[in-house]
Amino acid sequence: MSNLTFKLFSSFAATVFLLVAAYIALPKIALLSPFFQELMHYAPYAVIMFAGLLSLRFGRSRVVCVLSAIGLAYLGASCYLKDGQGSFSAKVVFHAVSILLPLNLLIFIALRERKLLSSHGVLRFGFILLQVAAIA
Repeated sequence: MSNLTFKLFSSFAATVFLLVAAYIALPKIALLSPFFQELMHYAPYAVIMFAGLLSLRFGRSRVVCVLSAIGLAYLGASCYLKDGQGSFSAKVVFHAVSILLPLNLLIFIALRERKLLSSHGVLRFGFILLQVAAIA
C-alpha cells in the first residue's frame, strides 16, 4: 500500500470512526446527570477552541480561520435558531449560515497557508468579521 493510499484510507477511517462513535454516544446523553447535560451545550465551543489552539501551535492559519467561521456559525445558529425559524432574524441567520459557511470553507481551502499574524491573516479575519457585521 502506497503512502498516499494509506493517508487517504486512514483519514477516511478516522472520520467514519468518529461519526459512528458520535452516533452511539448520542442516545446516552439523556442518561447523564443534569449538570453534564448542561455542559454538553458548551462542548462544541470547547472542541473548536482546542482545535484552534492546536492549529495555532502548529502554524495552520487556514484551520484557525475555518474554525472561527464554524464557531461563529454555530454561535449564531444556537442563539437565533432555538425556537425555529419563526422570526425574521432567525430566517436571516439560517440563510446566511447556509450560504456563507460553505462559501467560506471553499475560499479558505483555495487560499495558501500564511502566517496568522501577518497582513494576510488580519485580512482573513476581517473578512469573517465583515460577514458577521453584515448579518447582524
